[in-house]
Amino acid sequence: MDLILRILLFCNLLFLIGCSSTRTSLPGHIEPHHHLRFQNGYVRVMETRLEPGQETHEHSHPLEAAVIFLTDGQFRIRHDDGTTEESTCTRGTVGFGAAPTVHRTKNIGQEIARVLVVEIFSQPPASGNESANHSTGELLLENDRVQVSSERLSKDAAVTLSGVTPSVVVAMNQGRLLAGTKVETLNLGNSVWCDTNIKNLRNAGRNALDLIIVTPMPRLNR
Repeated sequence: MDLILRILLFCNLLFLIGCSSTRTSLPGHIEPHHHLRFQNGYVRVMETRLEPGQETHEHSHPLEAAVIFLTDGQFRIRHDDGTTEESTCTRGTVGFGAAPTVHRTKNIGQEIARVLVVEIFSQPPASGNESANHSTGELLLENDRVQVSSERLSKDAAVTLSGVTPSVVVAMNQGRLLAGTKVETLNLGNSVWCDTNIKNLRNAGRNALDLIIVTPMPRLNR
């Protein structure tokens, strides 16, 4: 009888420990609604796609990131501290995601919502130029972690990259892009990694091509 009682007490103790332990969340890159596009030593690119009414599981983002809204969307975000916020974003909007963060996101709109997240693993060393300065397009976002700009290329038009740091080039519509010596066929949300050997981007399609260029900022020695 004493043995049975001790076993029961031990099981109750394990149950209480389990109930009092810190709640864990899924890492963002394995959360089912986050689709990994590619990853290297600099960045991890994921696309979140939510049907109307769908909600992600609670998940964590341990890395700072550039966030690109590929479609219009309405969202309800539930943070792990219990607070809730709602936001409406338009296609082409760019934001910066601080880290670490834990939350779950619900699509409260009427259409499929698509969001691209470019997490920054590391920054390349500075090489005498403190700014990425990758294109002459519109600067959408810049801080000490990342620079994001937009570029609209008409047929046969090209843009020269500075080559200071590598970049992720995101397509905002369908088209064909000559990146260096390789032609990429692109759809909305497709991403192309351009290392420092790729100096030029050229529209190889028939229609105007809208791009968003995400560049990790050079790391400065302080």
